[in-house]
Amino acid sequence: MTSESITNASHKDCFDDCCPDCGSKSFSTDPVRGERVCKICGLVIDDMIMDDRAEPNYGDEKSQARNHHGMPVNRFFPSSSLSTDISSGNRDGNGNLISYTNRIKFCRLKKVHRRNCIQKGVERNLKSAMSEIDRLISAMNLPVNVHDMTTEIYRKAAKKNLVKGRSIDGLAAASVYTACRQLNVPRTMTEIANHSRIHKNELMRISRMLNRALRLKIGLASPKEYLPRFCSELGLSIEAERKAREILEDSMRLNIDSGRCPAGITAAAIFLATVLCGERRTKKSVSNVAKVTEVTIRNRLKEISEGLGINACA
Repeated sequence: MTSESITNASHKDCFDDCCPDCGSKSFSTDPVRGERVCKICGLVIDDMIMDDRAEPNYGDEKSQARNHHGMPVNRFFPSSSLSTDISSGNRDGNGNLISYTNRIKFCRLKKVHRRNCIQKGVERNLKSAMSEIDRLISAMNLPVNVHDMTTEIYRKAAKKNLVKGRSIDGLAAASVYTACRQLNVPRTMTEIANHSRIHKNELMRISRMLNRALRLKIGLASPKEYLPRFCSELGLSIEAERKAREILEDSMRLNIDSGRCPAGITAAAIFLATVLCGERRTKKSVSNVAKVTEVTIRNRLKEISEGLGINACA
């Protein structure tokens, strides 16, 4: 050890006893940043502290003392986190070519192994539905919490044997819609039906059945939930969005939205706000964003104008 390192080591040891700036012996340690800081003057005494805390636990939540080994456990597929996959290559570990007979054998073993990894019928069905759920979530740019909620709803439906007699695509789309409603993510049934492989009427029927069977508490969608997204897609200013929100609040106070489609009420309020703020958009452009017809916008616009006493050239 050189004389310089000995000096630095002794200088560091004196920092452990007292602060070199104010002489205080009161320190606070930040294990995340790896720093030791003086509580009096704020001087950083050491910035290379080792984190000796227990490693994070990705397994059972009750056993917090367990150390982390391997990849995180997937709560939807518990047996998939520590499973072994058989490669589909044509070379062995030494790089030698595998004969045709052995390749056929390994192909059969891989198929049997893939089936045996998931023993329960619920997990097999869920694994088949995950591809459709992932496709819908990706196509609609939905957040991760919607994906987790959708998988949980589908798993509960599969355990109650609700998949029998119904398509996996239909139940997956209904689970996505239900998850969006529970997490207050504004997505209309028409949007989900356009991205799925089923008709809107079938999606509506499966969603109602799912809510009754699982006894889910889902409130009515508010028109104000769709307002920011529709205004953003139309490129409206903050003033126009604020005006549309005021129109919506006044309409809801007069119960004009009672029994009406929330997206239609929002589209009519946005169209009326664009006319009043001088940022007019056509009914067709608003209907394309809100996924409602121009007739719906015209009817809702007439009701809002008569109820609020607003005369706008529509």
